[in-house]
Amino acid sequence: MNKLITLEQAEKVINNLPEEFTSQDFLEKYRDLYEMEYLKGLMYYAIGKTEGVFRTYHSRVALFLSLNKRRLHIMEVEKIRSKNIKGNITKNQNWKKQH
Repeated sequence: MNKLITLEQAEKVINNLPEEFTSQDFLEKYRDLYEMEYLKGLMYYAIGKTEGVFRTYHSRVALFLSLNKRRLHIMEVEKIRSKNIKGNITKNQNWKKQH
């Protein structure tokens, strides 16, 4: 499990997103709200790696969302193609808030 993001942080991020959002949207908002924690997460996954740090860390955050979707009151909708942090088009999970 990812220990670099808390449920409380995730809830705040989700509260600042629209009703539907992608994992990439979540990551961008997380980075905006918790810049130092985001950087610490990248550094944690950079140890011993020469590439794939963003992909590894972002995958862990996406896994965190998936494992905690009930507690966060979100549901998976579909995977869509959208730009990642590097500007490349990749598949990202689309989420919907549950009320």
